[in-house]
Amino acid sequence: MDASMLLRRAGYRSQLRDLLHYAYTIAVSNDMATSLQSFGASRDRMVVHYIGVPLENFPFVERESLEPRPPGARIELLQVSNFVEKKGHEYTLAAFRELLGQFPNARLTLGGDGPLRPRIEQRSADLVRSGHVRFVAS
Repeated sequence: MDASMLLRRAGYRSQLRDLLHYAYTIAVSNDMATSLQSFGASRDRMVVHYIGVPLENFPFVERESLEPRPPGARIELLQVSNFVEKKGHEYTLAAFRELLGQFPNARLTLGGDGPLRPRIEQRSADLVRSGHVRFVAS
């Protein structure tokens, strides 16, 4: 669970105030830094460390439509994330099953690890056996 969710809990905020009187803090954005300051974090003992992706390194590329596709055209899909509830792997699998009805040469690669990976692997076992889904460790 990330800090933005935890800050909604009164008990967490109370404990956080005590900690922030002496702790050094790393925030992932200026917004988070400002929010933490409102709970007592000192800007003098805070570093903002951005963990996002520098978008200038990934220029926009016009994507081709899935339709019309030549017969037998392969579609490669990739999801890289922790196997936790909020990443929606269940929805990915459900959507992928529907996509296979229209594009039987589609392939899905799921990269990452986490507590839900065994459950997702089990739910997609038929797709793995048929070669439509593969799992890779991050």
